[in-house]
Amino acid sequence: VEALAAGPLVEQVKSLDLEANRVGGPGVRALARSPRLGRLRFLDLTDNPVPGRAALALREGLPGLVGLDLDGTDVGERVLMQLFG
Repeated sequence: VEALAAGPLVEQVKSLDLEANRVGGPGVRALARSPRLGRLRFLDLTDNPVPGRAALALREGLPGLVGLDLDGTDVGERVLMQLFG
């Protein structure tokens, strides 16, 4: 995921499905920090070991997101309220 987030090919990506790809905290933070994902609108992280802190980084790092699927992740209700509250 880190290589994907840093690569030039993601600059045009508007939707990214990473369901069940073992994306954990480092991968999610790499997505959030990527300057190349400015056009990303939808991100599916279903069934990945995403911790709450990493999920919160998405809110600041990818402000253009309008859809974020966190079903089956380690993100708790409190963090979900902060994200979508």
